Amino acid sequence: MCITASAHLAAATFVTADAESLPFMDGAFNLVTSTSTYQWLPNLGHAFAEARRVLAPGGTFLFALFGERTLFELKDAHFLALKREGEVEDITHRFFSPARVEEALAGAGFSLCRVESMLEVELHADVTALLKSLKKIGAGNASPRASAGLFGRQRMLAMMDIYREKYGTADAFLPPTRSFMVQDGAHELLNWLTRGVPPVY
Repeated sequence: MCITASAHLAAATFVTADAESLPFMDGAFNLVTSTSTYQWLPNLGHAFAEARRVLAPGGTFLFALFGERTLFELKDAHFLALKREGEVEDITHRFFSPARVEEALAGAGFSLCRVESMLEVELHADVTALLKSLKKIGAGNASPRASAGLFGRQRMLAMMDIYREKYGTADAFLPPTRSFMVQDGAHELLNWLTRGVPPVY
């Protein structure tokens, strides 16, 4: 990712780092931004505290992340396929709720913490096309409960049937939902996340 970014922004400096342990001095930046990263972390509080630490006094923190209803259709179909096999534990990734995000912001010391939530629906020809699109953007299952894998062949086929039956449209297109959360004032980041339009500050 850093290599790709540096090819387009030669004048910028890129660093690969841990969001929960940033390699920067306290108060190093006037602006910290993030898009489609925080939803994969197990603990928002540590990452938000690091963002707060590296912000200069009066600095701004803007972010966008996938919210709790992201891919709920896929999660539901997978869970029902599990139940057919006699299993009841949901091993898919759990996205954060707006309340949890606001709680983590406040706990990290941010003020004026207001998070907006919105939904966007895409259409795919079938579940295979949906899964390919997720793989293309590097999305996966970050849940620690998924070490045994999400799918065997029979489970995959059952999930695909359930998804098609419950969520297919009249044209046989399948509509996965993406839920987004943005901090107040970060709508430019949402445009970047959903439409590839980079923000300008």
